[in-house]
Amino acid sequence: MSSLAFKDLGVTAPLEEVIDVAFRLPFESAKVKNQGEVIKVGINVSGLLYRHGDRFGLTLDYPELNRRLITAFGAMPNTEVWLVSHVHHDAGDAEDDFTVINEIAQQFPGVKIAPKFENSEEAKSWIVNLDFFTGGRMHACIGAFSSIVPVMPIAYSRKFNGLFSTLNYPHVVDGRCVTTDEAMTMLIAGFNGRATLRDELVRSMAEIVKVRLDRYQGVMADILKELPTAA
Repeated sequence: MSSLAFKDLGVTAPLEEVIDVAFRLPFESAKVKNQGEVIKVGINVSGLLYRHGDRFGLTLDYPELNRRLITAFGAMPNTEVWLVSHVHHDAGDAEDDFTVINEIAQQFPGVKIAPKFENSEEAKSWIVNLDFFTGGRMHACIGAFSSIVPVMPIAYSRKFNGLFSTLNYPHVVDGRCVTTDEAMTMLIAGFNGRATLRDELVRSMAEIVKVRLDRYQGVMADILKELPTAA
């Protein structure tokens, strides 16, 4: 997708299409789960989309979608709903995820709130213990994807869609194409089919992500070799 965009802009310099290095971000392994243990569903609520979804031409009602997801998952037996923040701004900032999820949690007493993570590694090490994840922040979804947590992103931009298209991962809710009802149907189906999603993540990480990350590492190594040696 990025390569096509550059070509559309008339760029003729050699291009090498790789992938976001966030896929290689280290994390702690998931805790061992016992059979019958509670199912943990993580919902990353984007403060940006929650407050300013109109900026992106969304065809779904993002706040309503999140409320309906919390209600639906919360009604399922042996299931916990966790609201997960990803982007943090100053307190009171309209785009701050943590502010939004705390507001939502007041409407749903049974919902749980994930910690306000200090860094990306801490966030990914927490996400890895979930059983299903969805969200409106691309890098939060990358964290789930690369730790093999069944994930269904809610996309809102060419960049977002392009990334998961590159991964040959079609399980994406395009917020600019579907209705709230359609998004709900897709997300519940994804949750029910999470074992299949997990298998696809394993395949994509091995066949696509690793290949592109290794290519990126090789390109950077070649560039560094060409730099003059420091005195």
